[in-house]
Amino acid sequence: MTTEREKACAPVDLVAALTADNKLLARRLDRERRIRLEAENIAERGLRDLYQKQRDLEVLFAITIMANQADSVAEVLTSALEYICHFTGWPAAHAYIAGGEGADRRMRPTGIWYHDPDLDISELRSTTEGLTFAPGAGLPGQVWESGAPVWFDDLATCDNFARRDSALRSGIRAAFSTPILVRSEVVGSLEFFGTNPTPEDGGLLSLIAKASTQLGRTIAVSYTHLRAHETVL
Repeated sequence: MTTEREKACAPVDLVAALTADNKLLARRLDRERRIRLEAENIAERGLRDLYQKQRDLEVLFAITIMANQADSVAEVLTSALEYICHFTGWPAAHAYIAGGEGADRRMRPTGIWYHDPDLDISELRSTTEGLTFAPGAGLPGQVWESGAPVWFDDLATCDNFARRDSALRSGIRAAFSTPILVRSEVVGSLEFFGTNPTPEDGGLLSLIAKASTQLGRTIAVSYTHLRAHETVL
């Protein structure tokens, strides 16, 4: 038989029990939600990684085919710049080659360009033709010295881009460059130009760096000719 005291305490005990159950259920739901979100994040990262690998393979395969079909280093670089610009959406690109000997060795411009037909970069091209770069100087020199990609997200605020004024007048606002390597030696660089300030894109840099390395492998057999770039390019 229930006493009066037990009857008085029963509702309070029930509320306490329900409150405890609700807290337990809330903790379980929160844990399940976090587990689900983590699983979704892992799946999303996996898809991104897979997509990046597929992009990398597509670019490297295309460049290998170009190299096998080309008759010269210049033809390989010309085809590669056009392909990469179309693939990435960056509207202009140029190839530099390291030439000369000893203290006179410089990163030298070539006549190898690609640009969107609707983009007039004639002033940038003209300025580029008159400049060579020592290690550490300008975009080509920084890539040469570091052996690694370099990105300028806004040329309007960049102090180490010798062609800044002509680039801005040509409608160019961003640039990045990656080295062409023959084994561990930087023998050239590919530079790409965009029409809007653009924050550094690590995935894109990684992709183009791999493409440039692949180019270095494919032109390694022509390396002795490449050093005398005036006769090749």
